[in-house]
Amino acid sequence: VSVGPDPSPDGNVTIFFAPAAEAKLIRLLNLNGQVLDQWRPIGYKIDKMPVKLPDQSGTYILEIYIDQTRITRKVIRN
Repeated sequence: VSVGPDPSPDGNVTIFFAPAAEAKLIRLLNLNGQVLDQWRPIGYKIDKMPVKLPDQSGTYILEIYIDQTRITRKVIRN
């Protein structure tokens, strides 16, 4: 799983899944651990998913749950 572009100048990033995976839950968190948004793309395998970061510049965390595994990725909004 990768995320790009990082850093993001406009807040638009894409999560890339290789191979395609059935993500159960995707959460966007700030550095304090607050959940800012979440998505449940249940029922089908995806190879990429667009995500809009908040308008405020800063560092954010994406938590991606696939099967029984939690994957975290840091992304920066300029």
